[in-house]
Amino acid sequence: MDLIVRVSDDSMTIDLRSIGFQADPSQDSDRDIAENIKLLRSIATDIESSYIMGMNNIHIRLRRSDTAKDGQQQA
Repeated sequence: MDLIVRVSDDSMTIDLRSIGFQADPSQDSDRDIAENIKLLRSIATDIESSYIMGMNNIHIRLRRSDTAKDGQQQA
């Protein structure tokens, strides 16, 4: 599995690439661990998935909150 995480001022992008059965976290599947997929969908601003030549390519974008950027909550 390849994993790349990019962090910018306003977002975090996670790119995953793995060999195996086709997986699309933006769609329901019998193989999903329902709680994990629901959590991912609730915090992601965008999920893209493709399956090319036996490899899953998943791109997840998360919006960063002010708390995450500053390390403390804004009043």
